[in-house]
Amino acid sequence: MLPGVAAAAQRVDGDDAAIADCVIRRQWDVRRDEGYDGWLRLLPTRASIQYAGGMGMFSVGAGWEYGRRGEWATDLFVGFVPASCIDRTYVTATVKQSYVPWSIRCVDRFSIEPFKCGIYLNSVIADEFWLREPSRYPKGYYGFSTKVRAHIFIGQNFRLHLHRCGALRDISLFWEANTCDLYLISRITNRYLSPGDYIGLSVGIEFHILGEL
Repeated sequence: MLPGVAAAAQRVDGDDAAIADCVIRRQWDVRRDEGYDGWLRLLPTRASIQYAGGMGMFSVGAGWEYGRRGEWATDLFVGFVPASCIDRTYVTATVKQSYVPWSIRCVDRFSIEPFKCGIYLNSVIADEFWLREPSRYPKGYYGFSTKVRAHIFIGQNFRLHLHRCGALRDISLFWEANTCDLYLISRITNRYLSPGDYIGLSVGIEFHILGEL
């Protein structure tokens, strides 16, 4: 190779390396799968506390994050509705599926996850709620279950990176707007309802646990 050509090739290689390094340093989404290996994947990788959301006044849960960047999560919650809100205290159970497609690293220790979405199924643990209409009602009188509600939600996360603090790696604050199947049916059949009648808000905190200690 001629000396001039060789020098030009080196400059190109150097420029490509500089560009690649710049892209790496400016990468916004630095998430990765923090799960365990093998059977240890059955262990939860996060714990959550949520206020409101159709799951009870307060709910606590444990969940699993997975996917190439940990963008998927499945959580199991137990919540309660205090007697001060209705006639007696009720316990609820919820399974929740979340998807967070993007994470934007703002500074070294803080990221914003500008969009999250998902679904969850919630049930009240009490005998007076039913999956099928009791025989005392005419067939099709209600046409829905009073025991299980299906919800959809959207929201945002604000994540603080701890760079390993014992078993804790990150803490996230989040908010969500949600609605359920029954509320959507009511909105379709009663167009006078305002968004506040069928859309609820919830807030919470998530503690992300290290998959490898």
